[in-house]
Amino acid sequence: MSIKTGIFIPINTFGKGLALPHYGTIIVNGSARFGDYCVIQAGVNVSANVHGGNYVYLAPGAKINENLTIADHVIVGSNCVVTHSVEHEGCTLAGVPAKKISDKGFYR
Repeated sequence: MSIKTGIFIPINTFGKGLALPHYGTIIVNGSARFGDYCVIQAGVNVSANVHGGNYVYLAPGAKINENLTIADHVIVGSNCVVTHSVEHEGCTLAGVPAKKISDKGFYR
């Protein structure tokens, strides 16, 4: 299935309620772990040993480097490169390297 869709997400890397609104190149390392109700757009790449919280939104083209932690309710903006752990819950990141640009995070 991953060859047809371009999506590689190993089992048990995300909790319940993972949303993939569009198919396209999505690559998640098998050692990454995220919580519940995350959303991943096309062009996302998640490296090894990334630990994400609940309600994390990864916008198109987002890249997350290895050995990082992302708090709950965080939005990672389009084409953003996360190079440091994000400890602030409910914030929005943008840029290369990623910087906090807003205190409004991802809530359903």
